[in-house]
Amino acid sequence: MREITMDHRFKNCIRLDGPTQYCSLFTDSSDFCVNAPTSTNDRKKHYSFKRRGYGMRYAIAVSTDTGDICWLSDGDPAGSKGDITINREGGLSSKLKFFERIGADGAYLCRKDPEYVCPIRRPRGGSLTEWQISWNNDHSRDRIIVENVFSRVKQFKSMRSWHHDRNVHSQIAHLVFGLVQVKNKFRPLREFVRNEAYKAEVKRSWAMAERLGTIVKAPQPQTKRRRRDRSSPQPATDEDQHDDSNEEDHGPRRRFAIDEVLAVNISNRNFERMLVAEHKAGERKDRLLRRNARRQNEQV
Repeated sequence: MREITMDHRFKNCIRLDGPTQYCSLFTDSSDFCVNAPTSTNDRKKHYSFKRRGYGMRYAIAVSTDTGDICWLSDGDPAGSKGDITINREGGLSSKLKFFERIGADGAYLCRKDPEYVCPIRRPRGGSLTEWQISWNNDHSRDRIIVENVFSRVKQFKSMRSWHHDRNVHSQIAHLVFGLVQVKNKFRPLREFVRNEAYKAEVKRSWAMAERLGTIVKAPQPQTKRRRRDRSSPQPATDEDQHDDSNEEDHGPRRRFAIDEVLAVNISNRNFERMLVAEHKAGERKDRLLRRNARRQNEQV
């Protein structure tokens, strides 16, 4: 569709700090109701736990400042794929430059896709700091623009209720999203003065982001881990601190921009695993004590 193109993201000013650092897009998905399928297999695929009914799921990526629709998925059954899976199959990440990142909610938090900037999760049994709470609030205030686009889409009655063939729903949905994009040209979600000074600021921000953007290789798939003695960690050797430029080229590597927010999310996940491991170890210790006490009572 001509109205929906990735070139709309170039109307943004790339921010070099804050929660939306290097974010040129915000993405999310939503379920739209359809009529109930006839077969049991199709019912399982189309059932949406969010809508408590059957539906189709569409994912979009909108411009950070203007809210223009830059990317739209083909449409999938609501219960067949997750949000991040739809974006992977649609190839959204491959259409961006190496320094660009995508703002999203917590459903897109994944170590394999560090280009998504997600809110910081609260660790199990812990709490967030004031800085993390403020960071999440700023992130939500910027991410609300993609929800505003979905609210305009749901103003159409055909997107709220559907009583026709499900195979036609994808065509009608793409037409509605195109109409919303046309409406956004005349009634934009965010008001900006499109003068020459603003256009010069946009070009300057993109050039600065391309010069300062961080390049990080995608994490390699983990092989079978070796058991190590946790009580006596081995010091790092010179082989572990080698230069990446001396490595042999084993094929193309994906490039991502990464920041400390991803590191915080990963550390929170490791903290959760540590708490679960400690809880299981305590349960095993209690069972062992009870077993020994029972055996002593039987001997007496």
